[in-house]
Amino acid sequence: MSEQQKERSWLWILLPVFFFLPGGIISYFALKDSDQRLSKMSLYLGAAVTMGMIPIIVITSIMMAGMFFMDSMPFDMYMDESFMHDMGPEMEQDMMMDEPMSEMEP
Repeated sequence: MSEQQKERSWLWILLPVFFFLPGGIISYFALKDSDQRLSKMSLYLGAAVTMGMIPIIVITSIMMAGMFFMDSMPFDMYMDESFMHDMGPEMEQDMMMDEPMSEMEP
């Protein structure tokens, strides 16, 4: 470490951990004159955490969208006639019931 650089607190690493790339950029510019090693490390950590979180966010969004659309459409809209025909008459009758399960007699 040169004479101009002073060691900064390692708590600056928490900024990119919680705020991803924007936190890394903020900590980089805050530390670049005083501790270059820590500033570069926080920038790289912010980029790495962002890249790691992108697939998780995309997968979660797709799953949530699928759950939303599955609940909002009637069940028979998913099934075409060929699917119902392949199931057999017993299953077709069960699938097309008008009564909810709770109102059925035992």
